[in-house]
Amino acid sequence: RLKNPTELLRDLPHIENIDKKALLDRLKKEVKARQSVEMNEMHKEVRGGVAAHVQSAVDKLDQLIEE
Repeated sequence: RLKNPTELLRDLPHIENIDKKALLDRLKKEVKARQSVEMNEMHKEVRGGVAAHVQSAVDKLDQLIEE
């Protein structure tokens, strides 16, 4: 992550007659795309964690049954 978000803008050339609405639309799409990626990553982590807990429970039950 950037410590200072203005770093993103530092090297950009000056733009005249910028279409602010088009830029805003592009930024909104980018935000949605990044949020989607983050949500997918979070779901993978959660599913992996749940799978590990379920496997642990199965192993414990298996040990109890064998005893």
